Amino acid sequence: NINQPVKYVSAIRNHTNYIRINGADSITVKGCFISSYHNGSPYRYVAIDFKDTSKGSICANNICASESGNGILVDPNSDALIQRNVIMSGAFNIQNSVIVDNITKATSANTNNSTVTNNIFLNDLSQYAGNNQVNVGTTDIFVGYPTQGTYSFDKRWELHPSSPAIGYAFDGGDCGAFDGDDAYKLSGIPQMPVIYELTNTGAVIIENDSLHVNIKIRSEN
Repeated sequence: NINQPVKYVSAIRNHTNYIRINGADSITVKGCFISSYHNGSPYRYVAIDFKDTSKGSICANNICASESGNGILVDPNSDALIQRNVIMSGAFNIQNSVIVDNITKATSANTNNSTVTNNIFLNDLSQYAGNNQVNVGTTDIFVGYPTQGTYSFDKRWELHPSSPAIGYAFDGGDCGAFDGDDAYKLSGIPQMPVIYELTNTGAVIIENDSLHVNIKIRSEN
């Protein structure tokens, strides 16, 4: 929980069950994975909740993976920028906000007094047709959904090569958590370059001879 009178606090790259902002202003929530599960059962909490007159906050590049409850809630006395999130819950309630470049599975939504544009709605929320893509279904949206396969809990939400979210963002980039200035970083990979695979020929060599080694290096910086 982030409570008033706190201002200018950032929650970045966290893995948690929920984030609640109670009357605190100018809060930034970016790059977080919100499972909304505890001991295998859905939490009763909203994944990311702005309430009690929370003003001027930014909620971007987060993954709200739970398919139950509310993914993101901004109450009638609050406002926020909601951008490039993956919201898999069946409902969201985002008022007085700018809602742009998100991918959502919501079957119902309350976006009173909000600007809603360049979002991908997997279900048929026809009231948002025109400035958004609606009823696109779940096939070929993400690499690991609806079947996770061998993908990790967060990598599964990367875009499929055929995803309609590619190039659909307001700035010409991709919708969802993995694009933009603060793109979601996969868990377990530090910012500095790291060696994640090293292989050799397995040959036995003698002193002063050469051994060919393949090294793969990755960075999420």
